[in-house]
Amino acid sequence: MTSLSFPPFLIPAARCCAALLAIALAGCTTYDYVPPASEAGRQCLATCEVARQTCRAGVSQTGAQQAATTELARSNQLATCLAGATSADDRKACQRGANNGVLLNTQQHSQPIGELQCSSTYDQCFTNCGGQIIERRG
Repeated sequence: MTSLSFPPFLIPAARCCAALLAIALAGCTTYDYVPPASEAGRQCLATCEVARQTCRAGVSQTGAQQAATTELARSNQLATCLAGATSADDRKACQRGANNGVLLNTQQHSQPIGELQCSSTYDQCFTNCGGQIIERRG
């Protein structure tokens, strides 16, 4: 039988990585969704799922619309900046500003916030239908 030999500096590093992984996993929280036992409760859950899918589609559509609106505004501001540019340096500054997002100073809605709202609404619907959500900390 052969034994593996590791350089001495790898063993403490491996222990450190294992400890960090254990700490990271210890903070994980998972959720178990226990559906209601009754047929009426399960039918109720079907409406929750339809509502969640509709919500997610709306979030996705809103994100796409906001991205298109932002790009259109960026293009318009770039055109306005270029129209007022009187030198090559001015035009370069317009391009840099457009590429870095300096020209466009808008607050963009974050899609994960919308997804969080969809999940929160679904969770409430799930429990209103008689289901249970059990939190498990790792």
